[in-house]
Amino acid sequence: MTPDINIDALAEQYYADRDPQFDDPADEDAPEEDETEEDELETEMKTWTYTRTPWDGNPAADRDQFIGGSDAGTILGLNPFKSAYTLYLEKTGKLPPEDLSGKLSVWFGSEEEEIVAKRFCLETGKKVRRSLLSYGIAEYPFLRGHVDRLIVGENEGLECKTTGSWNRTNFCNGDVPPAHYAQCQFYMLVTGKQGWWYAVKRDNYEFFYMRIDRDNEYISEMLDQLIEFWHRVEEKRWPSSEIDGSDSTTESISKMYPHGDDEETVMLSSDEDSLLQTRAQLKQQIDELKLQAYTIDNQIKDALKDAERAESEHFKVSWVNTHPKPKFNAEALKNANPSEYEKYLEDGKPGRVFRITEKKLKKKENN
Repeated sequence: MTPDINIDALAEQYYADRDPQFDDPADEDAPEEDETEEDELETEMKTWTYTRTPWDGNPAADRDQFIGGSDAGTILGLNPFKSAYTLYLEKTGKLPPEDLSGKLSVWFGSEEEEIVAKRFCLETGKKVRRSLLSYGIAEYPFLRGHVDRLIVGENEGLECKTTGSWNRTNFCNGDVPPAHYAQCQFYMLVTGKQGWWYAVKRDNYEFFYMRIDRDNEYISEMLDQLIEFWHRVEEKRWPSSEIDGSDSTTESISKMYPHGDDEETVMLSSDEDSLLQTRAQLKQQIDELKLQAYTIDNQIKDALKDAERAESEHFKVSWVNTHPKPKFNAEALKNANPSEYEKYLEDGKPGRVFRITEKKLKKKENN
């Protein structure tokens, strides 16, 4: 049984009392790295000038002026909640970034960062400290890292996360969400450090931590994509061929073009016509696959007959009874009492309906 611990008092022992404006103690105290054969990135790194500038601690300030750590996974296509195209629209000012100030999950994540850092210190015996500096590389001024914590006396940092039971990542097995892995590699890129710790609190009953080694091959490939993304931001161009079908992109396009001009008709190119033909073929395949799935459903229902449940070696099946639910008949109210019906009508949100209809081309007559 774990004895009662005064977390605040004990964790205080592990916090270094250092002025964050000075150089990192990690750079002074870190053990020398083993001499190994250099790769291309290590050779290039020797020509870089690492920069450190004061930071006011506001992660939302001037986000359109640089690529940050949390942007890296989005640009690499690893963020399930935001697409690279949406991020591009935000960086170019075509769409305002989502206002996260009112989101409870964001507030708790920020406030509990200190708790995660303290628990990490208790579990590992390491010392950590804040750093109110912005880390970057002079040769790539659009890259900027604001780190959660630095490990004192080691050439490493710490990323603190909070999550809920909905997150099925196997932290016990050392797994890290891909977007968070990219974030940690990004911080190693802009700080030059050789390792990054990842600590996460899941709900209030699980805590995990793991060390992520620097992966120069991953960092090199990521850097190429970050550079390409920023070139697109500077030139304000995004290839149509790289607009994806994610919910994030769908929502962003709807925000970009909320109203249509009913007097304007655009003539699409031959390439776009080919895309529509491909879509028609995909739609047909989807319909055929749905029919196959419905066919299997009906065959299994026939096997269940009057039974509500069934099991096979790999599956459980249920076909349960449902009770009819009361249904409001709006049409009957409208006919019986139109004025009362009108009182409760509300205007819906404006929008645009997207439809595709295949043309019936006229057959050429033979002479």
